[in-house]
This record gives sequence, C-alpha cells and structure tokens, in this order.
Amino acid sequence: MTINLRDIIENADIAVALDWYKDDNDGYTQIGRLVHDLKYLYINNTQDPLFTYCVDQLATEFKKFIDQLENSIPNFRIVAISPVPSYNPKTAINPNGSTKIMYLVTERLGSIMDRKFSFNLAEKMTDKQAKTNPLQPEDIKARILPEADQNATILVIDDLFGNGNSANITLKAIKEKNPHVKLIFVTATKNKYGGLGHTVVGKLNSNMPKTADNGHQYFKIDFNYDNSDEHVNVFEDNAFFDAIKEMDTGALINFQVKRNKKGYWNISKINSIN
Repeated sequence: MTINLRDIIENADIAVALDWYKDDNDGYTQIGRLVHDLKYLYINNTQDPLFTYCVDQLATEFKKFIDQLENSIPNFRIVAISPVPSYNPKTAINPNGSTKIMYLVTERLGSIMDRKFSFNLAEKMTDKQAKTNPLQPEDIKARILPEADQNATILVIDDLFGNGNSANITLKAIKEKNPHVKLIFVTATKNKYGGLGHTVVGKLNSNMPKTADNGHQYFKIDFNYDNSDEHVNVFEDNAFFDAIKEMDTGALINFQVKRNKKGYWNISKINSIN
C-alpha cells in the first residue's frame, strides 16, 4: 500500500509513503521492520551481512514503486536521486562523517536503477534534531543543478516520516534554486501519529485544575513550538495528572509532546520539572 502525502508536502509533484511504520496492532509493517532494524539494530555494526541485506531490501522497495510510476506515466523518468539531508554524513568525500542509512539506500538505489545520485543537492547545516528542535529554512542549503538537469525529475527519499517539516524545508530549498525541476518525494514509512514527539519546555498555567464542559478536570501547560504559542491539556484520566497536581503554578516542565490523530497535543513523556 502507499499513503498519499500530497496534502502535507509542498513543492512535490508526487508525495507518498510506501507504507506505515507500524500496523494497527502496534507491530512493524514489513517495510517498517527494515527501517527499524537499520536505524536501531545494525547502524553501529555496518559490517553485519544483515545490515547490507536490509539496505538492499529497502532500496528494492523504492525501486518497485518507481518502476510502477515510470511504467504508468507517459514520458516520466527519474533522472537523479537525493536523500533528505542529514548532518555530517559519511560519504566518499567525507569519510570521517557518520553513517546515515538513507545515504546508503540512495547510493544502492542509484546503482540498481542505473541513475545518478547526489549527496549535495541539499545539505543540512546544523546538527540539531528535528524531533527536538524544528528545522528552519536556513538549516538546509540547496545548490543549483547543472544546466542539463534543470528541467529534470528528481527523486527525494526518506526513511520515516513524522510531521513533514524536514521534507518540506528540503524540497522548498531545492525548488528555490531549481524552479523548473519536478520533485518526487517518497518516504519508506510514515508514523501514523506524528513520530516520537517534540521535546519542549512548558509552564504550568495554574496548579488549580480547570473543569471542562463534560465535568472532567484538567491542567493546562503552555509552551512554544515552532515560534507559535501552544498549550496541552492534561485530563484527570491521564497518567501524568497526579504528578502535575503536585506542582506549583508556573513550574517549568521539560516534556515530549506530539499531536494525536485528532490533531490535539498530548504529553508522551515528562523529562524533568523545575
């Protein structure tokens, strides 16, 4: 199956995820398992044959989708492949960088499809992580493609899609430098509910609980995310309600927050309280 991301990703002619990261039973999908194992089991043991196997399998999943596109759309052909950029990746020109899964998948996909690939079409200029600090436009730099490719169709790939911030900034940067290219965004997987969450610092609005229209009590925590004032309500059936009840008004709380399937913020973890 594929998940259409066109309503989330701007500047892409096509934007999809190949599958969900996890299924409805909270187990990994087939592609989700490949992504998980590469990111968390084999990343520190790249000599393990299973690491190479998973890279090959993930590249093959991308190829299957691209083959379908190229066979179904007249005069459609991917010219070059680029990953959503990571900071300080290990490449031929940067051998002391860190191993990045999607750079290896990009190289392998380029090989099995006999297409060009680029690691400098878009580059990440900061080591901050999107899940803790939202990327800003200045964090991704793109370059102008050679004249022969300025009207080309470029494939940009990723492994795990959360809220789309990194992908959107990357594609916008590429498009600003190369306004006539067609961009195809394909991520291996999408997290159904926005990924692991974002680490923020919030302030307890009051240590006196408020009462909702349905009679349930809740606490309100104010925080700022992506330069926007936000808040999260913690209701009495929440696992963190009793802990928050013991805090003082104005207490600073370092926590992880993510949106649920209805679009409301939920606390997924409390890291510390000051």
